[in-house]
Amino acid sequence: MPPAERRRELVQLPTSLTECEPPAAILFDLFFTLLKYRPDGLPKVEIKPGIQVPSSAPILLDTFQQWRPDLELDELLQAMWQGWKRAEQLRIDHLRETDARERFGWTLDMLKIDASADRIETAVGLHRQTLVSGTEIPRQYQELVHTLADHMPVGIITNYDDRAGADLMMKQHGIGHRLTTMVVSADAGMVKPDQGLFLTAIRDLDLPPEKIWYVGDTWDTDVVGAQQSGMQPVWYCANADEPEDHPDGVPVINDLRALLQVLR
Repeated sequence: MPPAERRRELVQLPTSLTECEPPAAILFDLFFTLLKYRPDGLPKVEIKPGIQVPSSAPILLDTFQQWRPDLELDELLQAMWQGWKRAEQLRIDHLRETDARERFGWTLDMLKIDASADRIETAVGLHRQTLVSGTEIPRQYQELVHTLADHMPVGIITNYDDRAGADLMMKQHGIGHRLTTMVVSADAGMVKPDQGLFLTAIRDLDLPPEKIWYVGDTWDTDVVGAQQSGMQPVWYCANADEPEDHPDGVPVINDLRALLQVLR
């Protein structure tokens, strides 16, 4: 079967979904599952020759220059990059989450700027607003959340270092009031697949874990974490056909709207 036809078939009737116990609740990963970065939403910066990445650094520069007038964009970018890498290494080595305030404290220290609480809050707030304006939940997925929430609890478990930023994103993108629970790694101090995040959601929902579906795009954090907690994982592969080799019992979809069949 041609790839396009396989993709349509998977969206309309992913057989492995129909073989699962119907959910009493559905939880989602946030970034790259429900939430996308808009291509034009964030300024692009060059971190290596020929490699550009989206960054809030150009937006933050004017404010940081008020604290250190000789600061240049490249130095700010490198300090932010080093802070991000340090936080990411803690995630990899210890499943530890670094709150955005701690991370920006590191950045200010590296730039030899006094890391006062007010300055950290200012930096985090600007970074937060930049990220919120640079993201979107596609309209079809907003509608999906509203439809599912009319029939069952819906929620989110996300690795994100800024709880207030996650709340603002959900409000701005029109689904925050429909969520029964939203578990954010910044609150837990740990990241998926640590079981603390999944168990918090289970307690919030007051449901047996096997009655909860968890939908995410990353195998090592989303699928593994859900399986270990007793939830039913659903692997979201947005830009690919269903993998030929994946463990039994893990449905694979490439369009979240496939989940609507649980209402039929």
